[in-house]
Amino acid sequence: MANDHYTLPKKLYGDMPWITVDSSNIKRMYYVERSKQLYIEFMKKTVAVSADDSQVYVYFDVEPQEFNKLRNAESIGKQFWAGIRDVKKFARVIFTDPDNLPTKKAKKIKVSR
Repeated sequence: MANDHYTLPKKLYGDMPWITVDSSNIKRMYYVERSKQLYIEFMKKTVAVSADDSQVYVYFDVEPQEFNKLRNAESIGKQFWAGIRDVKKFARVIFTDPDNLPTKKAKKIKVSR
């Protein structure tokens, strides 16, 4: 849903050690083992209207072995749809200027399933 989002400072977008993947749908991904969060940036299918038109989603409770299975899959897209997309809770990531954040920490608004 469009209103479900997870807010992070815009600076983090550039600082995240993204893994570029060979996929027609997924541009790159980033995994945080400690929090079991998987960030996926999708290929942009349309021209973005503004910087808030993020194609980045965060998926929650992704175990390290699930991430490794995705990362090493012959088809990352197929593995994503089968093991992550239709299974894990997720939210669209909104990157904002630090001055616009309600707190210094990332704030979860609502999570989709």
